[in-house]
Amino acid sequence: MNIARYRILVGFWAAAALALTLVGAAYLRQFARIDPFASYRARPEDMGRTRVAIVLRDVRLRQYEGPKMIGDAHVDRIEVTRDRQLINCFAITDGKYFADNKKSFQFSTDLAQYSFATKLLEAQIGARVISTDLDLKTSRFTYNQFLHELRIPGEVKGRFFDGQVVASDLIYRLNPASYELGSTTWEGKLQVEGDSQPSKRPWKIRSDHMKHPPGDIDIYTNAEATDGDVVVRADSVERNSKTDVLVGKGHVRYFSARSNLMCDKVTIYRKEKRAVLESGVQLFIKPESQEKLEVVELQPVRPVVPEEIAKGRPAPPSSDADKQLYEEVRSTKNRRKYPTTVLASRIEYWYGKGNRHAIITGSPQARQELPAGRWRQVWGHRALYDGEKETLRVDSSEGKKDTRIRTSLGDDLVATWFLVSTKEDEDSWEGEGVQGDVYPDEEEIPKENVKPPKARVKKPPPLKGPIGGG
Repeated sequence: MNIARYRILVGFWAAAALALTLVGAAYLRQFARIDPFASYRARPEDMGRTRVAIVLRDVRLRQYEGPKMIGDAHVDRIEVTRDRQLINCFAITDGKYFADNKKSFQFSTDLAQYSFATKLLEAQIGARVISTDLDLKTSRFTYNQFLHELRIPGEVKGRFFDGQVVASDLIYRLNPASYELGSTTWEGKLQVEGDSQPSKRPWKIRSDHMKHPPGDIDIYTNAEATDGDVVVRADSVERNSKTDVLVGKGHVRYFSARSNLMCDKVTIYRKEKRAVLESGVQLFIKPESQEKLEVVELQPVRPVVPEEIAKGRPAPPSSDADKQLYEEVRSTKNRRKYPTTVLASRIEYWYGKGNRHAIITGSPQARQELPAGRWRQVWGHRALYDGEKETLRVDSSEGKKDTRIRTSLGDDLVATWFLVSTKEDEDSWEGEGVQGDVYPDEEEIPKENVKPPKARVKKPPPLKGPIGGG
C-alpha cells in the first residue's frame, strides 16, 4: 500500500515538472520577444516624437560657434529629444545659414531635423533655398555645417543666376564658393561680370553635368547650347564669366542657317567678337535653297592633294543643257547655288559688324560640288576672307607658287595668289602668276588631233576676268 502510494506521488510530481517545463519554455520564448527599449525607440513616421522631452512653440532659434552666429530661423514648433541630440522643427521660415566668407543662403521648409552630433540639417518637406545666385524649390535638402555644403537630391527648379533651371542633384558649397549639378537644362541671358547689361538674346544650355569650381569658370559636360540662330555642341564647354571667353573641346559641332562646322576645339572671345577654330576644321557651306537651322549628322571629309584627283575630263557638251553645266563650272555667280566644303587646320574669324574677316591656315582647301558630277577645287598655303569687301584670296607659300585651281573640266591652274569675288551675281577673279591648262568650250575645241592650247605666263601682270576661253 505504501509502495503504491509512493509510485502515484512520484508520477504526479513528474507530470507537474513536465508541465512546468513546457509552460516555462513558452514563457521564455514570449519574454525573448519583448523589446525593453520599445518605449524609447522612434517610429519613422513619428520622427523621434516618442523620445520628445521638450516642446517649444513660436521660437526664434539662433545657433553660435563661439561668439559668432552661424544660423538663424523662426520655427513654429520645436521638439527636443530626451538625449538632447535631435531637434525636430516644424514650419521653419526666414531661415539663414552663414559661412566664413560671408556667403549665406536663406531657406524655409515645413519639416526638418537637426542633429547636434553630425551637424546636419535635413529638410524633408516643402523646401525652398534662396541666395544671391539662386532661388530653388525642392522636396528636401541637407546642409552640412562642417563642410558648409548644401545638397539637394532629385529634381530642382527655379532661378539659377540669370536664368531658369531644371536640374538634378545640386551641390552648393559656401566656402569656398562653388557648385555642381547633374543633368541640367538652363535658359536665360548670359551675364558677363562687370557688365551692366546681359546678352540681348536668351540662350538655352543642356548638359549631362555642370560644374563651377572656385573661380570664374563654368564647365559643362556633353553640352548643347542654342540662341535660336545657332546650335553648338561639344564634349566639354568652359565659359569664363569674367572675360566672357567660351571654349568648346572634343567633337565640336556648330550649326547655323547658312553653314555647319566641325572641329576639335573652338575658342570664342565674345567681347572681341572673335572665334578661333582649331584641329581638323571642316566648314560645310549650304546652298541658298537649303538655308535653314537644323541639327544633322556631319560626316568628316578626307583632305586630298591635287595629284589624287583623276585627270580624266568629261565628254564635251553635246546639248544646250550640257553646255550650261560646263559654263557653271567656270562661273562664280553660282557660288551660293551649290554646297561647298572648306578644310583647314585653323580658322580665326572676326565677326563684329564692320570688321568681318578671317584668316584660314594649315593648307586650306575648298571644294564645290556641281550637278552631273562636276566640281571645282582650290588649294593654298593660306586664305584671307574679307567679309566687308566680299572677297576671298588664296595665297601661296613664301617664294612658291602652290596655289592651285582644278575643275572637273580638266582645267589645272597654279598661281602666286588667287582672289575671287564672293558677291552675289558678280563673276570676276584676279590672280598673279597664273599658269596652267584651261580647256575651251566645245565650239573652240580643235577638230583635228591637236592638243588644247595652253596659257603660260612667265612674268604676268595680275589677270582679271572669268576663267575659260582657252
